Amino acid sequence: MDESSHNLPVGVPPLGGINTAATGPAGCHASGHNLGGGGGRKHASRTLTRPIASSPLSSFRHWSLGFVSSFIICHSSFALSALVLSLDQTPATSAPAPPPPPPQYPTGDWWGFRNTLANHGLTIGGLVQFDVTKNLRGGADTDKTPTRYLLDLSATYDASKFLPDATLFLDFQSHDGPDGSKTVGDIQGFDNLDGPHFVQIYQLWYQQLLFDKQLRIKAGKIDINNTDFSIIEHGTEFLQSSATYAVTNYPFVTYPDPAPGAEFFFTAPNNLYAGFGAFYSNSQQNVLDFVGHPQSVELTSGGSYLITEVGNRWTLHANNSDLPGHAAIGAWYHTGESPKLTDPSTEIRGTPGAYLFADQTLYTQNAAQNHPKQDLGAFISFGLASPRTIPIQQNLAAGITATGFIHSRPNDIVGLLTTWAHLSPTTSPTPHHDETAFELFYKLQLTTWASLKPDLQYIISPSGKYPDALAFTLRAEIDF
Repeated sequence: MDESSHNLPVGVPPLGGINTAATGPAGCHASGHNLGGGGGRKHASRTLTRPIASSPLSSFRHWSLGFVSSFIICHSSFALSALVLSLDQTPATSAPAPPPPPPQYPTGDWWGFRNTLANHGLTIGGLVQFDVTKNLRGGADTDKTPTRYLLDLSATYDASKFLPDATLFLDFQSHDGPDGSKTVGDIQGFDNLDGPHFVQIYQLWYQQLLFDKQLRIKAGKIDINNTDFSIIEHGTEFLQSSATYAVTNYPFVTYPDPAPGAEFFFTAPNNLYAGFGAFYSNSQQNVLDFVGHPQSVELTSGGSYLITEVGNRWTLHANNSDLPGHAAIGAWYHTGESPKLTDPSTEIRGTPGAYLFADQTLYTQNAAQNHPKQDLGAFISFGLASPRTIPIQQNLAAGITATGFIHSRPNDIVGLLTTWAHLSPTTSPTPHHDETAFELFYKLQLTTWASLKPDLQYIISPSGKYPDALAFTLRAEIDF
């Protein structure tokens, strides 16, 4: 299972160049509530540091850095795309690439048993991730070297032989290791693998497609950032939590604390879609949790999380290439009570928020003789939430990724991201009320089932109160 993978709704193609073969949580990658990850797996971490206000000049410095860097990344990516396309005006004449070979795993085919199960509709997947971080300067601590892991085991059953277009999904996860954000001191969640220790049935749900697959219904324990809400394809390879959803959406039902509930998506023939979900998600919810307290990342003491999203998927065409894109706007509301940031002894009922994003493949080239498959894509996202109860009031992020542009390393991926967070007022005033982060990674695909990802992040004013931090993280991942 690839870290970037998503189980997209049936009939909805992924954006170009993104591996969607994984059957597990949203990519299993990070998004915890240090804002994090999921059933196939994405993680985002939620860091509970709560900062506040500084001088207008300092605020403007951070805001302008975040906005300008996001603007530069977004517009330079489109300019680069235009340049690349302009250099390739010759119609493609090469034959279509042959179909990819069957997936290979270090554990093999289990003497044919794995293929036998797949032929009967049952797909088994496994993934383990290890992250080690060293904060090189600034932040909260430069002495510690936090190391953590995530084990993910999943099973997807195609129940169509009993009921057309029906799917059952089971996902088990185990996580342990210190929270890296306590070393770096950031609030956005610089490593989406971070979270409290837990062992749990991470997801268990049933999905049904109806009316020629235009209506999709899912019910059970769900990580909604895996395949459903705020799906930012070109953000899944980044470690920063804000690359996969706006971190203002603090109650988001995702890693490390998915929740029981139900969701409904309707997709029109022109790929316009609308979705709604309701989930019992709060600090008291512990459904199918065996060890640990993943719900400790939640701010609300009760109530439910409601979310709706409206969006569109499209495909642009340039030089015989298909360039998929995706944009959406969403709103959410939590009905529970949360402590007021400026007076934690006071509970406030009801917390609203909203988000929007756009994700576009800018250039793609199918694999051909002596040329690997190439993909260039970018995204931008924005979110806002109530400053009374959510530690991050506004979040702006933009990133760009490139795959296959080094011929000798056709499966490697490189990415650049910037993300800015405007912090809400709290009881503990801080020198700054903004945090800005820059991330650069290079993913080395060692085999079809193993990869290494060196990741470097420079974080300005972590949590609004710590010295600028420079954090290096090495992620190792094995699919089995």
